[in-house]
Amino acid sequence: MLKCFKMPAPSTVMSRTSSLRNAYIAAIIPCIKPSDAEVIEALALLGMKPENVVCAYCGDPKTEWDHFFPLVDNLEPTGYITEIYNLVPSCHGCNMSKGNKDWQSWMHNTPRISQSPDFSERVAKLQLFKQWGDKKRNRLQIKDHPLYQKHMKNLEAVFDAMKNSKTTAETLRKDILSLIRSS
Repeated sequence: MLKCFKMPAPSTVMSRTSSLRNAYIAAIIPCIKPSDAEVIEALALLGMKPENVVCAYCGDPKTEWDHFFPLVDNLEPTGYITEIYNLVPSCHGCNMSKGNKDWQSWMHNTPRISQSPDFSERVAKLQLFKQWGDKKRNRLQIKDHPLYQKHMKNLEAVFDAMKNSKTTAETLRKDILSLIRSS
């Protein structure tokens, strides 16, 4: 076989457990809709106006809003929620690259951003945003809620069902391959 070609590994029922765990946690995180005044205040701290919103990290056009502090880390809720005090405008590339990393460490270790001429200015504006949010940002002890354990037990039941389905899926894949080869 050519060295330039590598067959992808077949998916398994269990290959999405971390995505599913993250989805279960994200599903319980509250979202608080901001007022127009709160959005304007957040943008002003970042040096922006509503008619000119760009990525707070790199300055490219905004495509989405990034959770400044992650909602999930190490497959556990961080306690942060979706609210204007925890959201900054972002481009898709920065949002995906940052993931759940610390914003400041990520920016300093991302050459495309850290080597830009306005890097220090962007960091300073994000520091102002952080300080503003620190006074208002909610941080909840979600894992202490009595229903959290029930919710996570429901997830474990889903994982158990996935484990049971794994063997069936593998056998079915082999049977389908046999059918293809025999035709």
